[in-house]
Amino acid sequence: MPPAAENVVTAFITPEHMDHKFPIGGTVNVLCHFRNDGDKAINVTGIMGSINLANDFRVYIWNNSFKGVYVEVQSNEEATFMYPFQMHPQLDIDTKLTMANTIFYEYSDVKGMYSSTFMNQTIDLYFPDSGHDLRVIASSLLAVIASALVIVALTAALNPKFGRTLLKSIEKLQKQKK
Repeated sequence: MPPAAENVVTAFITPEHMDHKFPIGGTVNVLCHFRNDGDKAINVTGIMGSINLANDFRVYIWNNSFKGVYVEVQSNEEATFMYPFQMHPQLDIDTKLTMANTIFYEYSDVKGMYSSTFMNQTIDLYFPDSGHDLRVIASSLLAVIASALVIVALTAALNPKFGRTLLKSIEKLQKQKK
């Protein structure tokens, strides 16, 4: 990673997610504020980001694409750039993660690239509300099936005729399969 220039100041904000809780499968817009406190113009070339394990930054979980910016920021001027970051749908909600986003730039009259990591933040993930939580649906379905089995078992135990009829029906089904 290229070094940061001394006269560049960066900051970030995620306006729709101030709590740094990001939706799995959704897009997070990260705004990078870039200030050139130097005496030369700077060409901002692009932004790139990644998601890493929070406890071991060397482990990359997801790299997001380089987004070209190609804007010149004059001496003592500021600019803000939006970087949309796609949260992969297979990210693990229980894993502690860090999101890091870096802006790349160069001076107009000096060879060499520079970069500033403007976001290096631990994040939380959540499943966006789809109107139906799969866990609630699964547990409700399981409860209905269990209730039906209890009703059938009680009916068979209390009504011997129903029990014999049920057994005969099961035997017929088994013979049809053979």
